[in-house]
Amino acid sequence: MSLVTQTQQVRQPNPQPSRNQPQRPVRPVEREQEQLQYQPNRSPPTSWESQYQPEQSIPSQQKPAPIAKPPQRLPSISQPPAYTRRPETYYEDDEDEELVKYEMPVTRSDPRCPRDDDPAKPVHFPSGSSCVKFQKCFNGIAYEMSCPPGLQFDAKHSRCDYPARANCAL
Repeated sequence: MSLVTQTQQVRQPNPQPSRNQPQRPVRPVEREQEQLQYQPNRSPPTSWESQYQPEQSIPSQQKPAPIAKPPQRLPSISQPPAYTRRPETYYEDDEDEELVKYEMPVTRSDPRCPRDDDPAKPVHFPSGSSCVKFQKCFNGIAYEMSCPPGLQFDAKHSRCDYPARANCAL
């Protein structure tokens, strides 16, 4: 019986530059000189720090003539617009509307209303007949107003508020 032994060779990878590092050229890179384009009334800067200097116009170079645009035809205003169909009318919506009846406001002259009141500081005082009504003064005349549904007039704070806060005695 013979023994066979095998040897295994460990292969070393070829040294390659890392992918994160850019490859360096073997010889210096020669840059081609950029062609400067002529710009009217501008001179190329000698350095980045130099400022813009306008040049005098050169008479030997002629500027191209502007291109004339063809005249545009404007729409005629004398003709009315042409409609292809009549607007639709809806008659069903009118039946669902409720008519709101406006009542003339109840007004009276009240000595508590100042003659020259400031609109920025309104004057309100409670009504003697109802917790949901109050008097609003305007130019010395008291107008009877109603609080929104579910609210009562709060005499202490001169505003409509919830009944638990308003503490109306009537």
